[in-house]
Amino acid sequence: MDGRKALLPGTLLRLSTRTGYTEYSVRHEIGRGGSCIVYDASSADNLRNDKLVRIKECYPHALRISRDDDGTLHAEERDSAAFEAAKNRLINAYQKNHVLFATEDLSNAVANTSNLHEENGTIYIVSTWLNGQIFAGAEIKTLHDCIALLLSTARVLKNIHDAGYLYLDLKPENILTIKGSLDLVQLFDFDSMIAMADLE
Repeated sequence: MDGRKALLPGTLLRLSTRTGYTEYSVRHEIGRGGSCIVYDASSADNLRNDKLVRIKECYPHALRISRDDDGTLHAEERDSAAFEAAKNRLINAYQKNHVLFATEDLSNAVANTSNLHEENGTIYIVSTWLNGQIFAGAEIKTLHDCIALLLSTARVLKNIHDAGYLYLDLKPENILTIKGSLDLVQLFDFDSMIAMADLE
């Protein structure tokens, strides 16, 4: 049973930056994995337009972690080292994602992570919002469309491998299909991705 307490819709996250802070309003939870909860959220630009984003919050399932009323996460002492390790893995995943996004042939094929924040006792990764849904929930109408999306995913994996990495968490929940496109998919969740050079 997953007893994690997600941030409620309407929660304001005030996340620090090098030059100040950005305020995000949580809209709703969209999913959770073993290490994180993911939310749709928004922030206002300088003209007060709402800009949609996705926010991944480090909140591992298997650890004894509580949430204060202000949103801060605290691990019990016996799980504090494991929580720190999970946060470090997420920071490393953000860095890998950044490297892949800057790699030719991968800019449109991996999530565009725009910032990482250390706040409320945890780590948040903010990504740009795309009009799509995960492969697991996609309403694919024909066998042709299904095969086309799988081939697009295979091309992304090949490009990641050509860039020197092994993506080790391929599953329908980690593939984002883009509305209106069979040629473009995005992978996310790079926590378990490793460099081939590390294997050698």
